[in-house]
Amino acid sequence: MQEVAGSIPVGSIMERLLGLLRESRRPSNFDSQRVLSREDFGGEWIMSTMPFEKQLAAHGGNSTQTFLFRQAEKEDFSAIMALQDIAAAAVPKEKRHTFVLLTKEELTESLAEDFCVTVWASRGKARHDAQEEAVLAAFSLVVLNRITDRNLGTYLGYDREQLLRTVTYDTTFVHPDFRGFGLQRIIIGIKSDEALRRGASQALATVSPDNAQSMANTLAMGFEVAERRPMYGGLDRCIMRRILREEQMPQDG
Repeated sequence: MQEVAGSIPVGSIMERLLGLLRESRRPSNFDSQRVLSREDFGGEWIMSTMPFEKQLAAHGGNSTQTFLFRQAEKEDFSAIMALQDIAAAAVPKEKRHTFVLLTKEELTESLAEDFCVTVWASRGKARHDAQEEAVLAAFSLVVLNRITDRNLGTYLGYDREQLLRTVTYDTTFVHPDFRGFGLQRIIIGIKSDEALRRGASQALATVSPDNAQSMANTLAMGFEVAERRPMYGGLDRCIMRRILREEQMPQDG
């Protein structure tokens, strides 16, 4: 069987993923008692822990697809980098400046230190092929509330205490074959839930002002523009901020 970038034969990955789901085996650094929140799920409660499956309808309701959401593992490195290449290639040439690639070094660091989400789908179910493959449909990562130059709070002049309460929604990319299923909306809910669990009070992200759709989506998710500045080697970017919880002010007396 010929393999395509970003896909892995079902025997080597999908059975293992579904085994995780059935046997409730989770990565050792994951809180197995965590329950996902309702936020950003369109008002629907997802009473589940990762890994979990969810069947979603494509925009327009023409097709449905079952996706498996789980925390990324170090073994996913190659599939994640391959998906990034696929997603970047799908960006029109005149919009390439709106897409900043995640480096291998950044991904290695984040798989070890941050919170990374993978979303898997069956190629066969999506394309009605005779042979199914597990395909990485989406990837997203949160730079956790730690002291690092990847914490966007450093660009806003945050002090150490503020940085330790701030997470950065670093990157999300979706395979072109699986756009229109609302994956980013669900991923945002997962990331917000994890940020709150980690004690963060705000989330930061960057958006190109030339990417009208991304800007509209980010604003719709409760973000506001905190600052506009050159970043990533001189590219024009807006740093977006979302308050996750109000800070508790110390009481006098």
